[in-house]
This record gives sequence, structure tokens and C-alpha cells, in this order.
Amino acid sequence: MAVSCADEALSCAVTEIRQAMVETLGWFGEKALPELTPFLADADEDVRDSAMNEWTTALSSIEDEKAKIGVVELAMGVLKDEDALESISSEYIGVDEKLAVESLSRIITDGKSAAGVEKAKETYEFVTGDEWAGVDEAARWIAEEYEPPNQADASGGNQR
Repeated sequence: MAVSCADEALSCAVTEIRQAMVETLGWFGEKALPELTPFLADADEDVRDSAMNEWTTALSSIEDEKAKIGVVELAMGVLKDEDALESISSEYIGVDEKLAVESLSRIITDGKSAAGVEKAKETYEFVTGDEWAGVDEAARWIAEEYEPPNQADASGGNQR
């Protein structure tokens, strides 16, 4: 099984090596986001902060909404820090609501990070106006409440 340099650095006990990997990954921008994301949960605060700075910069260069939310979803699955989760969850505001609800549902049901799950539930409530009540309820919300952006634009805007 092949192990990437980023995986090796992530499991290294030497903080300086993990920090150097974060800086190196930062040079690759959005292409390195999947490898950079696990460093957002590093044991060392300086490494986490550097990773967040590099991650945020790289994320800002992604124009495709679905691709951007996919990377945000990965991060919400590893983060434990409330401030970082607050910052990252703001990416769901203003995106296509169906995309947001589907992504938030996956975060909640995957349960990779307890703090990420709680932030996803809070964000779900902000996006839908409803408390999280399960995947079936999220699907119902999409089927009954969701207005695709092109329909909203054709009717003069979202009337909700």
C-alpha cells in the first residue's frame, strides 16, 4: 500500500515536519486540499493555524460550488475546534440549498467529528429553518421546500 508524503508527515511526531508539510502543501493550492485537510485537526495549535490559513486561501480559489462544498464537507468531518467550524460552516451560506442540505446530511450521518456534527446540525437549521430530524426529513425538505435557483430567478426571486 502506497503512503503519501503528506500521510507520513501527518503521523510524524516531529512538529516541525508537520509544519513544513503544511507549508509545502500550501504551494499547491486547491490541488492539495484533500491532503491538507487532515492537518486542520493536528495536535499542535501552530500547525492547525497554519493549515487553516493555507486551507482557507486554497478554498477561496475554487469557483465550482459543488467542488467547494465537497472540500468543506471533508473539513467538517475532521475539525473539533469551534471557531474553525464556525468559520468553515459559513461556506454553506448562500450556496444552492439542495447542495447544502445534502452535504450537511452526510456530515451528520457520517458522524466523523462530534463537533462537526453539531455544527452541521446548527447550519442545517439555519439553511432550512427546521431542526435536524433525520435523513428522511432532509429529503422531504428538498422535495417540498427547495426551489432551484433557475426557478427562483425566473419567478423574480425566491419568495420564501
